[in-house]
Amino acid sequence: MENEKVIIGDKTFVKFISEAEILKRVEELANQIRNDYGAKDPVFIIIANGAMPFATDLILRTEIESEYHCVKASSYFNNMESSCEVELYMPLPDLTGRDVIIVEDIVDSGYTMQALLKKMNDFHPNSVEIATLLSKPDARKVEINPKYIGFVIQPLFIIGYGLDFAQKGRYLKDIYILEEK
Repeated sequence: MENEKVIIGDKTFVKFISEAEILKRVEELANQIRNDYGAKDPVFIIIANGAMPFATDLILRTEIESEYHCVKASSYFNNMESSCEVELYMPLPDLTGRDVIIVEDIVDSGYTMQALLKKMNDFHPNSVEIATLLSKPDARKVEINPKYIGFVIQPLFIIGYGLDFAQKGRYLKDIYILEEK
């Protein structure tokens, strides 16, 4: 898409991170994971729906033997604000003794990841790490420290590359931020 702005519903978004920048960073993260897990056959747990584009690009670029499973987790009660309530929709596979990499689109408040990590501990995995495309440390409400971070950003509302506004905009190849009026 050549335009620097997109309109979704009644909101205007401005290009923030280009597809080329995203893919370059995903390649760097894949190299890190390959170096850390090359012989370990990790299990990727993908947080659907938003992390699907990131997870696909990341896993394909690791070029290592692995498994992946999707779970659905939500901490949003409306389109733009995070709540403290987290709903997890899964079953998770047996992760006993396995090395797990949770793949998330964005870690902001940390509530979703905190709930998922608590659930993961029930399976007694060997290790659990987080790979996130975007991290908003200034928005954290709980302590969560992803090991693999694509981009650290301020607490901005964003869409694209899997992230949505009211289930719209996930298809965008670039990442956009809400335009300030």
